Amino acid sequence: ADISRVSDAGSSESLPITVDSNTNTIDTQDSKKRKAMQPRSDVWNHFDKFE
Repeated sequence: ADISRVSDAGSSESLPITVDSNTNTIDTQDSKKRKAMQPRSDVWNHFDKFE
């Protein structure tokens, strides 16, 4: 609903601010959930594979 409203408004000044705020909030919550769900060793193994 929020995305539709931003598109409808067509305000390029508001859009980056809204998206940035939502993204930061989601990222923070998502990171906490991932850390809580996965063991630290598993997470570090993924980092090693990426490197």
